[in-house]
Amino acid sequence: MRLYNSQVRGIQNYYQIATHISISLGKIGFITDKVIYNRLKDIARRNHKDERYRERFRGYNYKTWSINNTTLFTIQARKWKLAKLSSKKKPKKLTIKQDKSKRLIDEKTSHKNNQAYSKEWSAIRAILYHRENCICYVTGEYVRHNEFVVHHIIPKEYGGKDNFENLIILKKEIHIELHKKNPSFSNPKFDELRKEILNCK
Repeated sequence: MRLYNSQVRGIQNYYQIATHISISLGKIGFITDKVIYNRLKDIARRNHKDERYRERFRGYNYKTWSINNTTLFTIQARKWKLAKLSSKKKPKKLTIKQDKSKRLIDEKTSHKNNQAYSKEWSAIRAILYHRENCICYVTGEYVRHNEFVVHHIIPKEYGGKDNFENLIILKKEIHIELHKKNPSFSNPKFDELRKEILNCK
C-alpha cells in the first residue's frame, strides 16, 4: 500500500505543472479504479479515509478503498499548479556545450516513435524516476527531474523493450558520453552499459 501511494504521490508532484493534468490523470484514474475494484472488492474497506488521505486530498470527494486502515491514494485527485520560478538559482555549468548536448539528445529521442511524448511513456518515466530514488545508475548521484534521461540497456533498435528491467535513469551528460564514439568517462557500470551497446551492433 505504501509503495502504491508513494508512486501516486510522485506522479502527481512531478506532473502538477502540466496544464491538462486533470484530464490526463482522470483517464489513468478511470482505468486504475477498475483494476482496484476487481482486485480489492472482497477484501478492502469501501469509502474509509485515513488521516493521511484526508490531509492530502482535502476538498476532493472520490470513492476510496482501504486495507488495514491504509487508504489508497486517488491518482486523479490533482489539479494544475503554477510552477514557482526562482531568480536566485544560477544556471548549472556543463562540461559539454549546451547546443551540442541538446542536438544529440534530440537525435536520440526523435526516432522512438514519439513515445517520449505519449502519456504512457511519461508515466513510465515518472515511476522509474521515483522507483530509483532519483539516483543516476552510473554515478550514484542525485539527479533532478529535468536533468535525467531514461536509457534502454538493450537499445530499442535492437529489440529492447520499454519494461522496467530494461530501463535505467542517467544524468544527461552521462547519457551523451555513453553514446559517443570515444567517451571520456569511465567506471565499471558505465563500461558495462557501453559493452552492452557495442555487443548489439
